[in-house]
Formats: sequence, C-alpha cells, structure tokens
Amino acid sequence: MTQNSILTRRNSRSHSRRGTGPISRTGFTLVEMLVAVALVVLMMTLFASIFQLATGAMSTQKGLAENDQRSRLVLNALRNDLSRRTMKLVLPFAAAEDVTQPAAQMPLRQGYFYVREGDPDDATDDILQLTVSTTPGEDPFYGVWGRRDSSGGLGVLLLPDQSDKLLDPSLKSPWRNQPEYDDGAADPNLAASSPRAEVCYFLRNGSLYRRVLLIRQPTSPSGTTSGQPQEGEQALNLGLFQSNGQSASQPGPKFANFYSCADFSAYLEPSSGLLKFHGASSLDNSGSWLSVSLGNPRYRFGHNVNTGIPREMTALSGGFYFGRFTHEETSAFQSTDPSQGFGYPGRITSTSPNPYDFNTALTYNADAGKVVEYAGGVRAGEDLLMTNVQRFDVKLWDPGLHTGPDGAPGRPGVDDDGNGVKDYYPNGQPDLGELGYPNSDDGGFVDLGHNGARGFYRAWSLNANNAPYPNSTNPGYSFAGNYRFDTWHPQVKINSTVAFPPPYRAALPGADGLPGHANYDDDQNSVVDYGNSTPPDRNELGWPGTDDVPLPLRAIQVRITFFETTTRQLRDVTLVFPLQSGLP
Repeated sequence: MTQNSILTRRNSRSHSRRGTGPISRTGFTLVEMLVAVALVVLMMTLFASIFQLATGAMSTQKGLAENDQRSRLVLNALRNDLSRRTMKLVLPFAAAEDVTQPAAQMPLRQGYFYVREGDPDDATDDILQLTVSTTPGEDPFYGVWGRRDSSGGLGVLLLPDQSDKLLDPSLKSPWRNQPEYDDGAADPNLAASSPRAEVCYFLRNGSLYRRVLLIRQPTSPSGTTSGQPQEGEQALNLGLFQSNGQSASQPGPKFANFYSCADFSAYLEPSSGLLKFHGASSLDNSGSWLSVSLGNPRYRFGHNVNTGIPREMTALSGGFYFGRFTHEETSAFQSTDPSQGFGYPGRITSTSPNPYDFNTALTYNADAGKVVEYAGGVRAGEDLLMTNVQRFDVKLWDPGLHTGPDGAPGRPGVDDDGNGVKDYYPNGQPDLGELGYPNSDDGGFVDLGHNGARGFYRAWSLNANNAPYPNSTNPGYSFAGNYRFDTWHPQVKINSTVAFPPPYRAALPGADGLPGHANYDDDQNSVVDYGNSTPPDRNELGWPGTDDVPLPLRAIQVRITFFETTTRQLRDVTLVFPLQSGLP
C-alpha cells in the first residue's frame, strides 16, 4: 500500500467522524423562547400585583388615618364641650321650684342642657345644644366680630347715652362696650373671644354642624384703663350689652344682618325692639320669670323669643326637619336691600319676619340641604364639622328601663324606697318603686320617647309615675313624635301666670309614696299631691327638701356613622360620656 492511499484513507475516516458527531447550537428554540417569555410576564405580573397591593394598602391606611383624624376631632369636640358644660347637675327644674333651698344646688345648675330626639326611629334628626364654660388656664372660645366683605357690617356699638367713645378718644372709657376688644387685643382684628358660649350640634343632609355663639365677657385691652362694665340683670336692661337705638320698625343700617358679622349669643327684646347680648349673668337660673336667663328657652339660639318653642322643622305638622339654621342661612341678606334677609336678632319686620315663628313660611330644598329663603349667605360652611355623615344619634341613660346585671331593682338587698320590701315582694314580683334608684346598676341607653314597657323617658307609659307630661300647659313644646329633654328654668311663664313644667323630669317618690311634701301644694298649681285624679302631680315629684328622689341624667351616648370615601365603607364611632362623675 502506497503512502498516498494511506493518507487518503485517514482523511476519509476523519471526515466520516466529523459528519456523524454532535452539532453545537448557537441560540434558543421556539419552545424555550415561549417558556422564557411566559416566565418573565408572570414575574412582572406578580411584581405589579405586589406593587399595586402595597400602594393600595398605603392609600387605604392613609385614608383610614385621615378618617381617624376626622372622627377624633369630632369626638374630642363633643367630649370637650360635654366636660365644659355649665349644667353640671343635669336635672331639669320643676315648675316654680324653690331655688333658695340648698338642696336645689344652684351652683351646679347654670345655663341649660338640651337634647332633641324628634322621631325615635330616625337617627338623623337629633340635636344636642348646651351652654359651656372654660376653666382658668384653658383657651377661650373664639368667634367673628365684623367682616370686611359684608355690607351689613356692624361697626361699633353705642353706649346707653348714644355716644361713640371708640371714634372719639377724648371721651372716657373708650373700650367699654365694644365686642371687638373682648379678646383683649388692643388693635381691631375682626375677632372676639369669651370663656362661655352656646354650642349646638345637628345633622342635615349628611353634614354635621357645630354652631358656637359667644356669651359676652367684655375685656379691656392691655394698656387701657377702666373698661369692664358690671354684668348682671340690671346692666343688661340698662343696655350695656345692646345695639344702638334701633327699633323694630326702623332697623339700624349697621344691623342689616347680625350673624354675617358676629358670633355672639343675642336676642331681640320684644318690648323695646333692641338687640341685646347675653352675658355671664344669663347663665343664672335663680331669677324671676322676668329675668334674662338662657335656662328660659325663649332667649336661646334656635328658639322663638315670643313663645320659647324651637324652630327645627318647616312646619309644626308635616314639615321638613332642618335642625338649626346654618351659618350660611343666618348670614343671608340682600346687599341691594338690607331690610330683607335673615334679620333676627337685629330686627323683626314685615320684609324680614321672625324666622323662628312657625307663621313665617319656610321652604326646604332636600337635595341641596338648604332653607331656600335664606340660602346664599356669606358664611357658608363655617360651622361645618364633618361630611358624609349617615347618623348622629343621641341617646340618654334611662334608669327606669330595666334592672341591671344584678337582677334586682335598685340596690340589691336594700329597701331603697322605704316601703318595707327589699327588692322583691313575697309573691316574687319586683318592687318597681326601687327601679332606677341612685347608685344602682339599673337602666340602659334609650332614644327619648322610646316605646319600652318601663322608663322615665318613654313616649307613652303604663305607669303614670313614669310618663311625660300629657296635660302640660305648653304641649307645643313637646308634642308626640318630637321629644325633647330640657333642663328648663323654674319660672318659664309665657302668656300665662302659671309656670310651665319641663318636658321630662325623672324622679321617684319617697317613703310616703307621695310627690313632694305630703298634703301640700308645693308648686302652687292648686293640685295637692294627687288632686281629684289618679295620676300624681308630677311636677311636685322630686321636689327639693322632700323625701322624694330626683334622678339627674347620668350619662349620654352619641353615635356617629359616616361614609369613608377612600375605602367606600361605613364607619361607626360612639362616645359614652358620664354626666355625674366628680359631682358632690
């Protein structure tokens, strides 16, 4: 074999081995590419989902935090106002109650405490209104005095001698009667302050409102001398807290609209036609029926000065509920004709009638949530506290509702009412005369005017001792379906010589089983204990200085339900506030 043939054979073998060996690849197959893309898409989807969940959770938490802040602000406002109430002992005055007795505890019963229930089955028509006072060291309540954007501006008030001491520095006591300086600031700042106020909460058309009206306490600015007028009924009647010489027929131009420029508690005196401010003495409930006291409903915000009946609906029967007039409505006036609009308390005229009188027609726009006649005021929204509210429900503690966890009426094992029976009669029936006795665990929270079988705050009662006043001489103040709790005034006399009783006043008879002093006409209404009828004279029940047991309101519950726009869910917050803690 030659050398060439050998080389040729080797080359052929070499080529043969190369041809039959594995071939190396330089890319991915289609299947591998599809799998890879699917995995990438899946991972990106997972990352996007995780990111979306994280951002959604953060957004939800932010919304929850914001709503927590909203509810916290509302609850804090409620809690602070309730703790600062001037009516520390929330016990309604009996008609013609003798307030000179120490048992009346007048220092603890200043101002008023008012709850309006309306329809017990409706959680949107409740009103909470009360007088409040700060303690030394606390911030006062602030409000507006004068506005540059209102042609109905107030300017300054004139003194009783009609002199304008603010504009003429040569006159003495330049600061004596100017609300502008009630905050103690030497320079005009369109603001005022006071340690006392009327405060009102009400719900309308999904908006919760808080209205604050300052009770005047004039203060001289720092660096000035002699500026504090004497408060008291005499000072009020002398005009130190009144407007400048206007009359009902000729309203002064400076009072075209009071509430557009002022956040003060005031009323229009019917006899003189003058606007008058409330001072600290207006919280005193010990005066006669002629005295100016906020305990008398006629002098309060939201009430008719002629009758004392509140205006909370467009009509007494079949009307629409609107609660209280808002800042927008009370600041409504026509710049071209200031004689028209919301004139009270500056004036009552034919073109600007009393808005609190049911004879004044009102139209309520349910869609806008406004009283049409007074819409478009300059202070819209200034009293708005919370939006998207579905419920503002105020409940009272009714000690006579049922027994507590111990199952015994009154205090277990104690003859509370002194009738010789401890809790149960020999036949096993409970001694209901002990139900709700002080320091017992009896009772529960109820809507005023509830239909329970027992209780002091129900609508109709099988037991006359626990009924409201069905034969009240002022039935318009508490008619069926419009229930109110009011601490009242002992001398509420409107077009009558007889003092009116409050709508509700919980009390239990003492050991003698008779209301008030036995065989004595305590309230001087010509009815002695029972009179000629079976029901007792309820106004005598719980009379101070007798063996009767008055039952002050022990606690209040406020429940608010609102819609969260972030989570699109309803949230519910509840405040339970004790009203007898810390009292002697």
